[in-house]
Amino acid sequence: MRNKILLYKDFPSELINSDKPYILWLASWYPSKTMPYNGDFIQRHAYAASMYLNILVVHTIHDPHATDEIIYEVREQPNLKEIIIYFRDNGDTSTLWGKLRYNLRFFQAIRNFISLLFLNRSLPRLVHVHVPMKMGKVALWIKDKWKIPFLVSEHSASYIPTAPDYFFKRSRLYQKNVQKIFAEAFRVTNVSDTISKILQKLFSIRQISIIRNVVDEKLFFYSPKIEGNFRFIHVSTMNHQKNFDGLMNAFEKLYSVNQDVELLLAGPMPLTARARLDKSPSKHAVMCSGEVHYAEIARFMQEANCFVLFSRYENFPCVIIEALCCGLPVISSDAGGSAEAINDVNGIVVPTENEEALLAAMKKMISEYANYNRPSIAEDAALKYSYQTIGRKFEQLYLETGLQQNWK
Repeated sequence: MRNKILLYKDFPSELINSDKPYILWLASWYPSKTMPYNGDFIQRHAYAASMYLNILVVHTIHDPHATDEIIYEVREQPNLKEIIIYFRDNGDTSTLWGKLRYNLRFFQAIRNFISLLFLNRSLPRLVHVHVPMKMGKVALWIKDKWKIPFLVSEHSASYIPTAPDYFFKRSRLYQKNVQKIFAEAFRVTNVSDTISKILQKLFSIRQISIIRNVVDEKLFFYSPKIEGNFRFIHVSTMNHQKNFDGLMNAFEKLYSVNQDVELLLAGPMPLTARARLDKSPSKHAVMCSGEVHYAEIARFMQEANCFVLFSRYENFPCVIIEALCCGLPVISSDAGGSAEAINDVNGIVVPTENEEALLAAMKKMISEYANYNRPSIAEDAALKYSYQTIGRKFEQLYLETGLQQNWK
């Protein structure tokens, strides 16, 4: 998706002034120059929804290098405007004063923008919050002042006890705010059934709609693999969540009995992971790409035999369904919603932290690889996770709200 990008020091009224009905997305996470990959899956949801609806996305974040108090970055394409509001701050919230200063500037920036937006443009038909904090508090303010209802999509895996930012490890104030946001929302969505069930029980939510993550099927598609060693591919940030050590332990044991295997690690390599790899007896069979563009990830997947993810906690990982769209069978741990896209014909699920089970699955994948129909795996995944499919689900969600008249 190509964007026309413009920067403004003042409110961009000439770009916002329009009478077309629209849905306002308030994204707590979203890609920006400060954090380029933060919530990129939410951005892909926005692309999908904008195929059928007029979407205005607003995201607010600090810019540690800013020379102006506020800068508006506006990205434009048909039916979609993305507005990133940068406020001047170093982003240091390690002290109480830092947190207070950050939150003051954050909410001042977004509230000023919303007030000007609603003066220069008709009110949105509804507000859709992506990740409750912090934008859910803005939605509460909008609902109170302008009586506009809001939905919430939760994308976080923090409701799984093994997550470092586990919900019940957060402050009482944070928990209370999230609870109020869910209580005031008239509809809730999630990308996985597993997290949805946790949310329903935790916040007494009557109904949650499942809208899966989306894959760009123009990038991620089946292409026959060239002959060579059996190649496993892993795509992640190689951190604690992804259990990089556990994956390497299993691969080393596999390599000790089968030297016709290799592992491609795609993504940024932290120093701890690099040090772990440098000491590995199988390091000559491991390739590292570093951080690369999505198009390169797609090519790497097309050139592999099997995708493997051994996470400790997840919601519904994009990389799994991207691999499936390339026709790759997948080995995944059963962390969170990771296993929900996997069945007997497209992969193997193993228990989290069970390295012996992962090793057995990798051996089984090699011995039974001929049983996997890669073109069929890719076709089935593309039907489930394409922009068109997920975009229609957003359209249906909004139709169900009863506010469906004259969306376009």
